[in-house]
Amino acid sequence: MRDDRAEDIMKVIDDLRDIGNEETIIVEGSRDKDALRILGITGNITVLNDGHSIVETCEMMSREFEKVYILTDWDRKGGELSRVLTEQLTALGTHWSMEERKRIAYLCKKDIKDVESIPILLKRLYENYKC
Repeated sequence: MRDDRAEDIMKVIDDLRDIGNEETIIVEGSRDKDALRILGITGNITVLNDGHSIVETCEMMSREFEKVYILTDWDRKGGELSRVLTEQLTALGTHWSMEERKRIAYLCKKDIKDVESIPILLKRLYENYKC
C-alpha cells in the first residue's frame, strides 16, 4: 500500500511557498529555517531564537508583516511557544495562522517532532514508496 503522506506534506509546503511579502513564517531556530529553504520556501522566515525575547519578536513582526504563520515544532516546547505566540500576536492585533503547523504535525507526528526533520522524512517517504 502506498503512503501518500509525502504528497500531503508537500501540499502544505506548497501553500507556504505561496506566502506574500507582507507575511512571514516563524520557526524556532536556524535549522528549521534551513529546512524550509531546502524545501523551496523562499519567502520571509523569522527565527524565534535569535537573541530577542518573544515579545520583542512579536512586536517586530506586527510592525513588518500583516500575517504570521506559526510553524513551531510539535513537541511540548513547540506547543508552549505556539500558545505564547498566538497570545502575543492576538494582543498586538496581528493576524496569524497555525493551520499549516497542525496539518504538518498530523502528517508527521508518528515519525518526527520538529520542522528541521521534514526534508529527511520526505526523502525517506519518497524512497520507500517509489512506484
